Order: sequence, then C-alpha cells, then structure tokens
Amino acid sequence: MFFIDTVDDYNQSNLVTFVLRLLWNNFVQFNNFPEAERAHRRKQIDRVLRLLAALGKSEELLQQIVAIFREHNPLPLLRPFRNNDFGAHRDFLEFLDVLTSDSKRFDLVSKWLSTPESQQILHYYCQFQVDPKLMGHARSIGSRLQQVKMESMQS
Repeated sequence: MFFIDTVDDYNQSNLVTFVLRLLWNNFVQFNNFPEAERAHRRKQIDRVLRLLAALGKSEELLQQIVAIFREHNPLPLLRPFRNNDFGAHRDFLEFLDVLTSDSKRFDLVSKWLSTPESQQILHYYCQFQVDPKLMGHARSIGSRLQQVKMESMQS
C-alpha cells in the first residue's frame, strides 16, 4: 500500500483500471484456454483478486473501483468456468458483497441486476450452489436489490 500512497491520482487511476482490465480478461477468456493454460490463468485471477482487495482498503481507490463498476457491470464475469472451479467466483462475490454492503453503494446492485443475464447469473448462485459461502454472498447481494426497491417505494 505504500507504493499506492506515493503515486499521484492519475497513476492511481491507471493502476485501478489496469487491475480491473486484468480481472476482466482473465475471467472472460478463461474457458477459451487449453487446460494447461487454465491453471496459470487461475493463479493470475487469485493474484488479481488479492490486489483488488488491497486496493479496496483505500477509500479513494475504492471510489475509483465503484465508478468503473457503475459503468461496467461485473456480474457477467461470474459465468461458471467449464472446470467447475468456483473459488475465484466466491472470492469475487465476496468482494462485491463487501463493496455493496455500504448503503451509499446499494444502487450499484439495482444497476447490475437490470439485465436478464445478470439476474440469471445471480439466481444461479443463490439457488444452485452447494458452497454455502458462495450462496451466502449471492443472497446478500440479492437482498440489497430488495432494500433498494423498498426504499424507492417509500420515497
């Protein structure tokens, strides 16, 4: 985190964008790689998720992540991998769960779930997952959508 604190705002923004682009590329292309390459890509995803979690500890960088996620829905990244390895999905869902747990960011969930594809993906994790942590994070995110709907009906 010392390195991140010593670079200027422009370079911090570039770092956040680069890390999220790495995450997108590794998740999206995972099923297209041969088996040998998938093991390497899976390790890369783990490293990128750890870096994303570290970046998220800085409120300033977290705001940059949120701004990008307002424009780019991360839920389609959670399509299952062909090898049924859900470890990366659990870690990413946990990050998204923590990210949206702040009431100031509840609106992200309704924006993400505005597409049928995203609704199907979250429904899959809420209903058909045997991993209780994965299911718990998905249900927690889904419950925030209900909170947003209730608040909008009251106002």
